[in-house]
Amino acid sequence: MLTKKRRKYVVIAKVESDHFVKYRFTDIDKVIKFLTNKYPGLKYMNIYSNNGEQRGKMLYTWGKHKGLEPSR
Repeated sequence: MLTKKRRKYVVIAKVESDHFVKYRFTDIDKVIKFLTNKYPGLKYMNIYSNNGEQRGKMLYTWGKHKGLEPSR
């Protein structure tokens, strides 16, 4: 039986004042470029771990003014 490899991260992004999107991915740089191109009004995004002991823990946050930074 084949099993799918789990994506490394999950992102939840606020793209409009009342609309959020959720994506699973493995490369942070590519998903930031993708989301900023697809949603020009992107407000912020939170990036969570999807593997191991830290699954569900927020690792990074991205804001349109501050850019990518580790979560506190």
